[in-house]
Amino acid sequence: MTPPPKSMSPRRSPKPAATPGAQAPASRPNTWLLALVAAVVALLTLFAYRNVFDHAFLDWDDVSYVRENVLVLGKHYAALVRAIVSHNFHPLTMFTLAWNVDTPLSPRPFLATNVALHVLNTLLVFWLAWLLSQRRLLVAGFVALVFGIHPMHVESVAWIAERKDVLYGLFFIAGLIAYTKHLERPAMRLLLIAFACFVLSCLSKGMAVSFPLVMLVIDFWKRRPLLERRGILEKLPFFAVALLFGLIAVDAQRGGNFHGLLQVVGPGGKVSGILQSLSTMQRLTLPTYAFMMYVWKLLVPANLCALNPFPTPAEAARPAHQLAPLFMLAAFALAAWDARRSRIITFGVGWYAATVVLVLQWIPVGQAITADRYSYLPYIGLAFMWAMGLARLTERSRVLGIALWCASALFALTLIGRTSAQAETWRDDGALWTRAIEVHPQSDQAYVYRGGYFLREGKLPAARRDYETAERLGNRTAALYTGLGSVYGAMGLADSARAMFDRALELGPGTGRLYYDRGIALAMLGRRDEALRDLDHALALSPGLAITVLGTRGTLRAQMGDYRGAVADLDRVIAAGSAAPAALHARAISRLQTGDSLGARADLRETLRRDPANANATTLLRVLDAKLAPDTR
Repeated sequence: MTPPPKSMSPRRSPKPAATPGAQAPASRPNTWLLALVAAVVALLTLFAYRNVFDHAFLDWDDVSYVRENVLVLGKHYAALVRAIVSHNFHPLTMFTLAWNVDTPLSPRPFLATNVALHVLNTLLVFWLAWLLSQRRLLVAGFVALVFGIHPMHVESVAWIAERKDVLYGLFFIAGLIAYTKHLERPAMRLLLIAFACFVLSCLSKGMAVSFPLVMLVIDFWKRRPLLERRGILEKLPFFAVALLFGLIAVDAQRGGNFHGLLQVVGPGGKVSGILQSLSTMQRLTLPTYAFMMYVWKLLVPANLCALNPFPTPAEAARPAHQLAPLFMLAAFALAAWDARRSRIITFGVGWYAATVVLVLQWIPVGQAITADRYSYLPYIGLAFMWAMGLARLTERSRVLGIALWCASALFALTLIGRTSAQAETWRDDGALWTRAIEVHPQSDQAYVYRGGYFLREGKLPAARRDYETAERLGNRTAALYTGLGSVYGAMGLADSARAMFDRALELGPGTGRLYYDRGIALAMLGRRDEALRDLDHALALSPGLAITVLGTRGTLRAQMGDYRGAVADLDRVIAAGSAAPAALHARAISRLQTGDSLGARADLRETLRRDPANANATTLLRVLDAKLAPDTR
């Protein structure tokens, strides 16, 4: 039989480029199986965080983000658009916190939203890993499970102030899903969705500026030429937005307001640097040590706590710090070696480096060398590298691959218990800082924080002991002396309290709480004019303390004979609905002095309704009743 001519031969469609890590596309499981696996991962994640909902507000940033943030409490969305809070510009995060505000104020809706966002992020990670792995169910399930239940992510979920992590992660991952689908089937609509998600992510947290770098990593994974003209043009708007938000973030960290376009809410000032006298070489190893430790804690999530302080010079000379630069170099060398092979390692290291590079303390600031929350998105790349490596190995050796898949699944499931236990350490300030002290017994800052917790709980001996321990360990911060001043004040040692508050003000810009506490001490010492000035400062600096400050200032004004001023202050306190009987009694006396006998009598009756044992109010009411009786018959 004569073969057909060339022109009549059936055309063969060109084969698509192979996805790295596979010889052929994986068969697609049915939709029900996909939904089942995703649902199981989501339920396991929710189970791991089942006890978070009853946790308390923390004094660590929850105060500035919610409890004393008048813009959030008052749901002033227009003002939140320009607000810089705790050296961060993230208006979308602040919007969502304002949405959770209810009366009475409770942490439950904030925590429930955090958990819901994290579970949704877990499902998005499942979807993204499903797309990137060429529809491999085991890979998608494993990556999502590790992301959802890893104890390193507890800080991002169980801490109300870290709403920014789960929110920026939501838009970041959603944007990458849209971009990945755009690479599979180019469509301007998908690219615009990716760009919109990226902008929303930047409005939730500044770390989102790494998004364009991750786009490049995905390009590499999908074998798209990195220097392709169309690809470069597509990413220009992304890099432009990243540059803008990067400049805003740097300016905000320095205490700026971005040339007057934004507004700093609460205490300003520059983020402080580390205090330890490390050598230049030791400072250079800090980023590489952080790079190594995040990888280590993916595999060995032990000794987790809220604060991992910078090393002392002696600690920085230990082998782990010295070997860290070699670890980083080895990781990049391995990634370079794999670039022309499976690309699995290159992708994993590239994703990890792109998302963690900004928090590696290249310029040491703040209090910690590492923080669990910074692993939130970086672990996606490492978990994907892990799972794709297993998939590749299974294709070569089915028995070994299955054994390692089982071991990896067992490892992932053991994380559930660790995550639940870690979540318990975020129950309240006492548990949080006790855990930090267990892990880092020489952390002076942890003692300061726990001292504040004991002070608020009225445990004065324990608070004093923690503050003095912190001072002995070398702490010389305003927070330490503010705490000691409050302890001395509560013990009736007004002069010692005033001295501590003075020292705190010498060390940095005063907060509203600090001026308020010093005002109390000055009032106890009879220095009422100075006390009144401090209370005025407190009210100006911390409007969120208005009810507390006005109650004290009203009482002080009454003692100073400014009865009309006292009535004005106490009117606002009582109108807020949270006045103690003492405030009503003080207003009754002030009203009486201004000639408002009927108003004074009404206040005294309400005082006695709330505090029947108040002898002074009882006596004064009898006198008023006798005086007003002829006029009211």
